[in-house]
Amino acid sequence: MKPKSVIKLSDIKKVYKTSAGVETHALRGVNLDIREGDFVAIMGASGSGKSSLMSIVGLLDKHFEGTYTLNGQNVSELSDGKLSELRSESIGFIFQQFNLLKRTSVLENVLLPTTYRARPDDEIRALNAIKRVGLEKYVDNHTNQLSGGQMQRVAIARALMMNPSILLADEPTGNLDHKTAHEIMELFREINQQGTTIVLITHEDDIAAYAKQRYELYDGLFKKGGKS
Repeated sequence: MKPKSVIKLSDIKKVYKTSAGVETHALRGVNLDIREGDFVAIMGASGSGKSSLMSIVGLLDKHFEGTYTLNGQNVSELSDGKLSELRSESIGFIFQQFNLLKRTSVLENVLLPTTYRARPDDEIRALNAIKRVGLEKYVDNHTNQLSGGQMQRVAIARALMMNPSILLADEPTGNLDHKTAHEIMELFREINQQGTTIVLITHEDDIAAYAKQRYELYDGLFKKGGKS
């Protein structure tokens, strides 16, 4: 049985307009179908539309043309509140800059997604997420005491905290050395093998090689043939 579609983009277009009326076409009709358990890498040079696409997929930008269906729901039909709820339930974000709170413990950083949706078992789930990324010995360490690779592991644990079905990783190895970058990608591979769908933005071929499918954006469109 074919895995169900979790992210389906149909003819997605995104246009930015300046106050002077100048238009920039960031996405020109993107089509993409990502299924449960996929590990997809999206590549492209600066200005190709990667960031615009990630913002739309991550429900951070609802001002676009076309149809986006996430876990069976047409996101254009949802209110801001429902979009926020769907985002927090379904998607975990990981960024190049880690976006951690300094002088704050690993545990406290991982617990951040629960600030507005606390549950009695939050600390247990946070400790399990920390163990999952191999940092159980660093639970009480402040993040400014950690290496770059360890900080990215904290960010991954935080993204896993709400048990999302999808991880969006935007250049997650951009600030890491070669060895550490590949250690992080092995962790992503392991998480994917455990059932989480991963969408990875990268410009590095060796990092994209960890994905099961690879798509390349060029001037707002996937190159002919779609994936490689």
